[in-house]
Amino acid sequence: MDYRINGTLVINNLNILKTAGGIKKAYVIDVPLKLTKPEKVVIEGNQDKETDIFEAGLEILPMKGGIPVKTKSRKAPIVATPIQVAKSGSDSGLRKLTGGPARFVWLQGNSWASYTKSSSQVSLVGMDTEDGRGERKIIPNDAAYSKPLFTPNGQQIVFSDMKKRKVFVIDWNGENLRDLGAGLASDVWRDPKTEIDWVYVRIGSETKSTIVRRELVKPKRDELIWKRSENGHKGVPWFQLSGDGAMFSDAFPWPNCGAGDLRRGTWKGYERRCWPGIAPDDSHRTFVFSGSHAEVNLFDRGGTKKRKVAVNTMPENRGKKVYFHRWSNDPRFFTVVGPERSPKSELYVGRFDSDYQKIESWTRLTNNSRTELFGDAWFGNAPIAKARTTTVIPVEKPKASASNKIEPVWVWENATAQNEAQEMVCGGDLHGRARFGRFYDLLLDKGWFDAKLDASGRIVGAVQAGNGITIEANISSDSTDQKGPARIISMSANSS
Repeated sequence: MDYRINGTLVINNLNILKTAGGIKKAYVIDVPLKLTKPEKVVIEGNQDKETDIFEAGLEILPMKGGIPVKTKSRKAPIVATPIQVAKSGSDSGLRKLTGGPARFVWLQGNSWASYTKSSSQVSLVGMDTEDGRGERKIIPNDAAYSKPLFTPNGQQIVFSDMKKRKVFVIDWNGENLRDLGAGLASDVWRDPKTEIDWVYVRIGSETKSTIVRRELVKPKRDELIWKRSENGHKGVPWFQLSGDGAMFSDAFPWPNCGAGDLRRGTWKGYERRCWPGIAPDDSHRTFVFSGSHAEVNLFDRGGTKKRKVAVNTMPENRGKKVYFHRWSNDPRFFTVVGPERSPKSELYVGRFDSDYQKIESWTRLTNNSRTELFGDAWFGNAPIAKARTTTVIPVEKPKASASNKIEPVWVWENATAQNEAQEMVCGGDLHGRARFGRFYDLLLDKGWFDAKLDASGRIVGAVQAGNGITIEANISSDSTDQKGPARIISMSANSS
């Protein structure tokens, strides 16, 4: 169980049975809260890891000198939400949220699962704070649209067609539809130095693919960006670039989410979760969905200072799961849809506080009977990121030293490591009861790990070519009394 007071995490992963030391035992946790002025207080409990947790009671007491003081007052404390929700489509409410002009784009459908199907029929919908029209269709006809994205100036929308497996761009007013070529669009980025707008596209089959980029106005030539690993999710590409063009967020592939460095051609896994995103400035701040889909794990530069931030604190959706969260072109704002898998999910805009510790305000953009999918936001007053790099720096293979000319054929360190050998990612799939441990180690209890990308063929070929094999491993038995064969490595046609 997690507890938050006004959005700040105060009790993390509480296990009452373990903490109290057994059943029929009580344990009291005091959480001091300093109020400098009259304000509303929200105490929120989240089951987090889906274990049934029950508190015996919550008591609010005044404090003196840092010590709770008993009171005879029977007046009930005020417990209410501090979050203001603008009326759907209200220009004044959105203006209050954004402080300037803003545009929003998303998809509407009749089925939650329609966002990944080539047979789906969804609407491409937009809203502008300046025209007073509320939500409206950008394209009259519905189709298998996916992941709409704003161009940096907010004047155009880039989106994909799941049936055609192509990328398109259209003006905000619904005119000048253009074909940008094969693939699925994942991000749009303006080079701060050259002011060229680039569309980042995943090409290939599902996650076994590469990331390329194309100029928005001249999309005929692909520039290779990333092929060092599988990427994204089977149904959705997650590649998103930082404002300075140096880093990106992605899965390598799902569920190993983290950040990649385009300057060095390296990547680092932060969490085995889903739906990663990176801030549109040069902070390299990254978030990844938690397992509960009620919060994100937010990291500072390099995956440091991990903290949980609840993203389901809007009044109508409090305590429920959310989905489709995406950072806007302003690092303080993001869009999210909730409740997850609801036929009447709504689109929200949330604003981080200045320290990126909680969501300080929400605005609901929609209020209808349809399902909202995806979502992107463009703010006219968003800060402009500074350039750090504009091109991918080629990474040369390390030269073997005179004392060690042997290169590893296959390497696996842990579930969040880069795990790369001979320019190939050494990933794999879990089978049976195999799973990853708390340190992302590999636990093979009555199961096995099956290496991907023709690893067996490469390994056997290398052994045959060199007439030998060297194995380096860190292995722990789960029992001191092993019985029967306990294979560490097997290279055979069958079990014998």
